[in-house]
Amino acid sequence: MSTNETLAIRHYSFDFGVQIIDQRSAAALLDQFVKIGSNIVGVSLNDLNTTLVKEPTGKPEPSLVDYVMAGGKLIDIMIWISMGRPTDNSPEVATARSEEPEVSMLAIAKAVFYCYFFLLTQARYPPATTAGQQPPNVPNFLRSIMGMGADPRSYVNMIFGFEPEKFGGGWIRHISFTGFGDEAINRFGLGVAGYRMFSPFKLLRVREDAPDYAKTAATLARQIAIAPPSWTVHPVTRDPAILNALGNLNKNLTNLMLECFSTEDLNRLAASKILYAPPVRIDGVENYKSWGASYTLSPNDNIFPSRQ
Repeated sequence: MSTNETLAIRHYSFDFGVQIIDQRSAAALLDQFVKIGSNIVGVSLNDLNTTLVKEPTGKPEPSLVDYVMAGGKLIDIMIWISMGRPTDNSPEVATARSEEPEVSMLAIAKAVFYCYFFLLTQARYPPATTAGQQPPNVPNFLRSIMGMGADPRSYVNMIFGFEPEKFGGGWIRHISFTGFGDEAINRFGLGVAGYRMFSPFKLLRVREDAPDYAKTAATLARQIAIAPPSWTVHPVTRDPAILNALGNLNKNLTNLMLECFSTEDLNRLAASKILYAPPVRIDGVENYKSWGASYTLSPNDNIFPSRQ
């Protein structure tokens, strides 16, 4: 075979019946699919309940308030508008008119606050009442101070037409505390979600006979407990970096407090509701044994702004 013939072969195109995938190009195409698929939050058009109880004002393009005043669900209508008002699920008046009284904007505002309060202090939306079980425990602040004594789920149903978990809870981080009622601000100061298991480390003295690694870990736990509450620690907005560094916080703190404090002291904290219950050791959880004595929380992640 001549040199020219050898060179010509190199220009032939062979069909091997396979396609070698360029991984970088594939990743660019699949990036958004992966992100959407990894999220348990996300609302589709089919999830929305855009039914109204009467015709909205503000024609030809009613506003969010117009639709809500016409009986629409606040969150559902808000999402529908943010999607560009798709005609496939345009708000329409129900064929069978509702006999329920019209809901005021004040009632809707209170329902939004009710959900916000649960997310900030309990890291969940108001729970549903399960048949045959005890009614959910509602904080006394909501029932007695704020006068919100209705079934917890009624506040969710007032603004959501779908399960609120699909909407997510991260929005609470972006709510400004400017203009909040004094009663609410004072109540939030008593504690937010994610810090209950840190509480013993700012209230109790570590036993003298505790192992050195437990004393070191307790120093870190106390540092976090007395620092300003942080979105890094809050379960709804928790930074994965802290889990990577410290492991599961509640499980490690459970085992750590058993090594640091007496049974009597822990029972006393449980009796006073500082802890839900006396801690019980969890096998296989020992990240705390390698904790350092400190962990840096960014001041930019503080839940409550500085009053300086």
